[in-house]
Amino acid sequence: MRKTCEICLTVNSGMRHAKRVVCIPCLDKVLEAHFENATNRMNCWNCGTQMIWGGDHSFDDVGMDGEGIASNFSCPTCSAHADFYVPI
Repeated sequence: MRKTCEICLTVNSGMRHAKRVVCIPCLDKVLEAHFENATNRMNCWNCGTQMIWGGDHSFDDVGMDGEGIASNFSCPTCSAHADFYVPI
């Protein structure tokens, strides 16, 4: 089924993104802009480099009691590591 991209108006097979039909090149631009302007990035407390998210785990996965999410981040520059524990 052919659809029209809501951004560039080309007719193509279309992809759905946030309930919108967009073509792949436009979707790439939308995602790139989103991550370029993201405010939830975390910089390393030691050197200031943007940290890399390693993953999320349940409290049970990391041996903690209760319900929650444990997230880990690492720095590609100085190898610092940060863990965050958020109860839910």
